[in-house]
Amino acid sequence: MRSAASPALPSSSARWRAQSGVPAAPASPGRSSRRSPRPAAPSRVPATSAPACRPLPCSAGGAAIGAVASAGWAVLTGRPLVLDLSAHYLASLIYLAIAASCGAFMLYFELVRRLGPGRAAYTLATVPVVALVLSTLFENLQLDGRIVLGAAAVLAGNILVLRR
Repeated sequence: MRSAASPALPSSSARWRAQSGVPAAPASPGRSSRRSPRPAAPSRVPATSAPACRPLPCSAGGAAIGAVASAGWAVLTGRPLVLDLSAHYLASLIYLAIAASCGAFMLYFELVRRLGPGRAAYTLATVPVVALVLSTLFENLQLDGRIVLGAAAVLAGNILVLRR
């Protein structure tokens, strides 16, 4: 038990506020200066808290795991492992392996480093919108009202969330 002459130690929430730079709220008249619930942590995760993962090794590891899983599934289901050696197929495979997969993962990891994992994850919601644009340009997809409304909802949601 403390005596009346000993200084009061700061509460854990006061220490948290001091360490995180959150100003203390002034006490209301007639109320104790000690607030009972601990204030909520800031919603934005600092970019430095993301787990350390260098983009190229992480992309290569993910590709290797995917290749092993796909080959394993093919063997388990009795499908033959066939490799087409035509120039068109090999060029498509190299593009998908390097530019579309590793390049995209490296860009995403950089986005995670800059924005933090939570905010970067919202960009994944735009993938269907990009697919719609590419299908419209290269596959003659005919857009109707539902597709346009859905794409607008995705983009509006991202704008609302990322503005905070």
